[in-house]
Amino acid sequence: MHEDTETTTIQGSLRALRSQWPVIAGVVLVCVLLAVAISVVEHKTYTATATISVTDPNTEIGLVGGLGGSTQTPQQLASVHASQVLRQSVIVAAIADLHTPRSAASIRQAMSVQVDPTSALVDVTATDRSPAFAASLANAIAHEDVAQSVAAARAGYANEARRLAATTKASAANADPGVQAVYVEQLSRLQALSAVASPELVQGLADVPSSPSSPKPVRNAAIAAFLGLLLGIGAATVRSSLDRRLSTAAEIETRLGLPLVGHVRPSGMGQAVGLGTNGGTAYEPADVETFRVLRQNLLFLGDGITPIRSVVVTSALPEEGKTTVAASLAIASAAAGKLTLLVECDLRRPALAPRLGIPATPGLADYLLGTAEPHEVLRVVANPDQPTDGRAPGFAAGGDQAKPLVCIPCGTVPAHPAELLGSERFRSFLSAASEDYDLIVIDSPPLLPVVDARELIPLASAVLLCVRLSQTTDDQMTAAREALGRLPQRATGLVVSDVAPTDSSAGYSYYYAESR
Repeated sequence: MHEDTETTTIQGSLRALRSQWPVIAGVVLVCVLLAVAISVVEHKTYTATATISVTDPNTEIGLVGGLGGSTQTPQQLASVHASQVLRQSVIVAAIADLHTPRSAASIRQAMSVQVDPTSALVDVTATDRSPAFAASLANAIAHEDVAQSVAAARAGYANEARRLAATTKASAANADPGVQAVYVEQLSRLQALSAVASPELVQGLADVPSSPSSPKPVRNAAIAAFLGLLLGIGAATVRSSLDRRLSTAAEIETRLGLPLVGHVRPSGMGQAVGLGTNGGTAYEPADVETFRVLRQNLLFLGDGITPIRSVVVTSALPEEGKTTVAASLAIASAAAGKLTLLVECDLRRPALAPRLGIPATPGLADYLLGTAEPHEVLRVVANPDQPTDGRAPGFAAGGDQAKPLVCIPCGTVPAHPAELLGSERFRSFLSAASEDYDLIVIDSPPLLPVVDARELIPLASAVLLCVRLSQTTDDQMTAAREALGRLPQRATGLVVSDVAPTDSSAGYSYYYAESR
């Protein structure tokens, strides 16, 4: 269970990031453009490197016949000397060699010294806007460092030779011949070292660089893209956490705790799917299939014993696809051979008449007000299996012969719709209609803005709650669920509208609600 929860959380996070891809892409693009712009306006700088090799003084002694041996590794020797390369005397001498007016501080700032870990060589690097000056500066610092280090080492050996010569001369009269011979040999070595010792050597001269070391537009753009991706993911995560709109069918089903019995594709929104006389945009065959699925799922929504004879189709707020669902479900039911009545009970914003191609008046409101008789408000909609405009046929009737759909439109918009829907006359009408029709589909007003739907739900066998992706918020869904909870319990199913075909969480034609 814990692993399933973690998997669901990860999948939800990935879906949230996928839905926020424009934010992520925008942040990445801004960062890349900013990096490129900085690279364009930034001054070009060039880098040149000279290399110095450092040897152990004991090795020098060994070369002239002593018992020299290395007491430090080459890496240690190079590390010790690297910290001494940019001493003041070297920088001043290099400035004199180059005849440059630049200060010692600016020269020091342009230099860097580090040890090459693969070769134990000391790299002396100069950076400047001029490639020629960068190479000359690196070479001058390297030459001066080597010259001063060699001179200091030879001077040290010469001083030691003079000290030993004075000691030998002072003790010549009384010294043992063997000891005197050792002193003479040591003096000879020191004198040789004072002339030839070279503890440092310029191993490689810096070449004039052919391309700038900075800026590097490609590198900067790549780094900016990576940083932009991280910032974009962060921004998308924050935006997603602040966005209270529900974005997947699975998320809605989990939040509401209701079975998902159907969905509506974007191409089916605002239509009477399966009806050839529908004046809207041509629907697709897949739209027809979604309402076949809804029709079938409605059979399993009840307790399995008492058939569902009437269903209220509602939503939390307007523009969530409830009228599309009501009309298309009724058409699907009639096409399956069920005698179906579609009743427009949204007396505030009627929309069925133009979609079905039927007269708008008289209708339900006129009947409830006593200004029309039942036979005057009944409209027979053309057989949905017989297309009239050359488009694909509607729902297949299966083994049953399709029946015409009967519809009662709103009629004249009344002044007090809630009172009409709560009247005894409406209850009697609905009760009588339930005996004559296999299924009554009621297009209801939304739950939250008005009270009308709360008058209708207790009179029906089942409720279909429509929720529109990326529009309905979590708070609105919670309020709708609480409103349903305060009404008599009815078999309730969830229909998610405006679901893109890429949303696998909707289940599409393969999802059937479990019995409740």
